[in-house]
Amino acid sequence: MLYVYGIVDSHRFETLPGEGHEAGDVVSVSCGTFAAAVSGLSSRIIAAMPHNVWRHERVLERLMQDHTVLPLRFGTICPNADTLREFLGPLTNDLLNDLERVRGKVELALRIVDGNRSIPLRATGLRVLTTDHQVATALHSLIGTSNDDEPTGRGAAYLRARMRHHHNEIAREDSAKQLGQLLRQKLDAVLKDIVCAPPADASAGYRASCLVERDLVPAFADALERFRVDHPQFEVTCTGPWPPYSFVAAAPLSGAQ
Repeated sequence: MLYVYGIVDSHRFETLPGEGHEAGDVVSVSCGTFAAAVSGLSSRIIAAMPHNVWRHERVLERLMQDHTVLPLRFGTICPNADTLREFLGPLTNDLLNDLERVRGKVELALRIVDGNRSIPLRATGLRVLTTDHQVATALHSLIGTSNDDEPTGRGAAYLRARMRHHHNEIAREDSAKQLGQLLRQKLDAVLKDIVCAPPADASAGYRASCLVERDLVPAFADALERFRVDHPQFEVTCTGPWPPYSFVAAAPLSGAQ
């Protein structure tokens, strides 16, 4: 079995002796103008233990010292080199575009907690159900009761719960978009791209992945500090730099094969 760390912008690279999982050599599998970075693995699975995850990261960081790299998710496994080439061949153009997009760049991860939930929610263009009356009205239209009757029973309760959940999802996604736009405005000079994800629930923080030129990481830190000063309602933590996982559009492999 082959463990696949990422895609490298060269048809080959210098072997990394003993740096892979199970102390294996990290070698290149040539796929035309690019290569996959792999090492041998004795089984079809690998435990998501901290030392394994960090070894995956260290290999990517080592490769990034000399190459542009598209990182693959931890646990990406392929039976052999031929099968790997079959997977990657049809994605050549997408992978080359991704390599160009992230060339010379790293990912910085932000976690942002809005202390007073001060981002105003804009109209989304969708029907947002915010009150019991609106939910009841929608239920009437869905299950065919008159406006004088309050829909009851398990079905009505289920629909109410689903609609409230849908409203909460819309609200979180909308606020994440607005936060992403605010970050773009404030960090524009040092930001190449950003992906902002909504919180999983009301108590969780937003997650933003920022694509930044490696040479501009110190400038990004300065801009982020100004953002903190200008927006004290936000608690912001930053980690990285990391390989640019969030900016790989192509998905050549997904998990263990």
